[in-house]
Amino acid sequence: MDASSSKRIAIFIYQYGLGNSPALINTGKILARYGYLVDYFTFNTFIGNFDFHDASIRIIPLSEKEITDRKASASFSNTIPLFIRSRLGYLVSGLYRVKEILLDRMFSSQRIVSLKRSLTEAIDAYVKRADGIIGASRYSCFIGAEPGGLIAASILGDKHKVPVVYYSLELWLSDEITMLRDKVLKDMEKKYNKSAAFTITLDEERSVLLAHGNGIPLSSIVTVPVCADGPKYGQKGDFFRKKFKLPERARIILYAGFIAEWAMCEEMARAALGWPQNRILVLHTHGYNEQSYLEKISKYEGAQVKISREPVSYEELPSLLASADIGIALYRDLGKNFNLIGSASGKLSHYLKSGLPVIANNYPSIREIINRYNCGICIDDVSQLAGAVEKIINNYDVMHQNAFVCYEDNYMLSKHFNKVLERLKNL
Repeated sequence: MDASSSKRIAIFIYQYGLGNSPALINTGKILARYGYLVDYFTFNTFIGNFDFHDASIRIIPLSEKEITDRKASASFSNTIPLFIRSRLGYLVSGLYRVKEILLDRMFSSQRIVSLKRSLTEAIDAYVKRADGIIGASRYSCFIGAEPGGLIAASILGDKHKVPVVYYSLELWLSDEITMLRDKVLKDMEKKYNKSAAFTITLDEERSVLLAHGNGIPLSSIVTVPVCADGPKYGQKGDFFRKKFKLPERARIILYAGFIAEWAMCEEMARAALGWPQNRILVLHTHGYNEQSYLEKISKYEGAQVKISREPVSYEELPSLLASADIGIALYRDLGKNFNLIGSASGKLSHYLKSGLPVIANNYPSIREIINRYNCGICIDDVSQLAGAVEKIINNYDVMHQNAFVCYEDNYMLSKHFNKVLERLKNL
């Protein structure tokens, strides 16, 4: 590695979020802290209003939609009333999924060929645009986030003779894939993962599954949980009390993130309707949601359920979270990617950083750590939310302090990232 390339890294993100991904955001921040110049090459990626505010980190959007979204504050679609947009979106997405399922079943072999061709063409367009910007610049490493990013990083890595690292954030398991589109992507992930210099994933259990599924050595995988970073945030905020004019005695139970079906948001809202008057559920979005589902949830808004629709900057997030009392991190059991959540939940790490005791699923990976630190309650069903809230409130001061300890011991990125830095040095 020559001196000119030793401190520049490119991160490739294809059809995966950046502005809502603590893992990818904090990876760039910590690399910059250690003197690297970091370029994010994104394609059809949610960025939102996120900005690193750091001259050593660039976000380079490469799809027309991203470029348009970054330059314009409004688009034609946003002039359509929400209730119409939401119903159109729900109808279109539903019809599209039915069409995909029917085509998969009726023309599976032809579909695989067609889907592979269309995926290859789309990633080739991404690669060509990135390559035009890379030009003669020298990089020490290309990091590919998720399968699409891995494919692009691998093609460019082969051309520019740059080692590639795979960052696996979601767990794609062959026996859980039902759509042919995802099967094609999984097959390509397996192919390119084998040639990666090393792989980053979230925990040991995911490492074993990834190594077995992709045919790579377990020793080639480094584990880094999804983390927040920086010191604990110990100040109590008042963001939600001011926003919703809530009395001091009210206890705020917060869900922050995707307002989505897989996060069981509707079940939470329905359950909260029966809570005591001074127990308030707040659903806060980070700005990327399915509008039809958000509209569906809005019918529950009232005294017990508040929806916070305006996202804040990543820098303001700790203060916003600290204005609540309890954090909710529930995931519907849709396979191992959702129930192996102890190391994969950005919500969990950020709640704990701001001192919020948490209510989470009674899945083994998350139950073990919450019980060990006594920093929350695990539940089997949303109907148990009210009881969990009262248990936390009755032991609040202890759980509040234990949340900080759990964060500092387990979910502070700087404590985990040294092993990645060491591998990067040895490329």
